[in-house]
This record gives sequence, C-alpha cells and structure tokens, in this order.
Amino acid sequence: LSQKVSRGKHTTREVRLLKVNHGYVADTPGFTQVNLDFLSPIDLAGVFPDFVEYLTECKYNDCLHTNEPGCGVKAAVVAGKINKMRYEVYCSILEEVQTNWKMRFR
Repeated sequence: LSQKVSRGKHTTREVRLLKVNHGYVADTPGFTQVNLDFLSPIDLAGVFPDFVEYLTECKYNDCLHTNEPGCGVKAAVVAGKINKMRYEVYCSILEEVQTNWKMRFR
C-alpha cells in the first residue's frame, strides 16, 4: 500500500475474471469498490450460495439473519455449517447495503 494515499501501488491493466466458489469476481481497471445498489437488504443473503439452503429455515420471511429469533442462517453458523468469518463478511456488507438502501429511498 502507498503510505501517501493508503491504496494499492499497482494498477490493474486488463479485466480478469477470478473464480470464487460458485461465481466470479471481476478485477477491472478503474474500479476501487463494488456498487451493490441493486440489492435490497432482504435479497443480500441469496447472493451467498452457502446461505441459500438455510434461508427457508428462518422463522420470518423478512429475516436479515442478524438479530431475529429463529434464524436458520445463524443456527447454521453456530452449528459450523456456515463459516463464521463468511457470516461476518455478510454482516459487514449488510450494513453497507442497508445504508445505501435508506439513502436511496428517503
């Protein structure tokens, strides 16, 4: 990382698709962050393939998988069926999606 701007020193010069689990991540020149404006907070969990089979086990249809009782995703994390670090990444992204969603619809 550059000490001056706290960003990477190397520049991506070509588009590369990197296989990650059941999908791909695009490494593209000129982009420094991912825009998730198209996702609602409710839909985010469906983007995580390892969460999908547990979504139907949630007590509430509008479960965000954070503080709700009877959450199938949280139960799967506790049981070791979903990686805890992966769940923490979901929670972090969820905060961003919720903020963007609120700003978009005020």
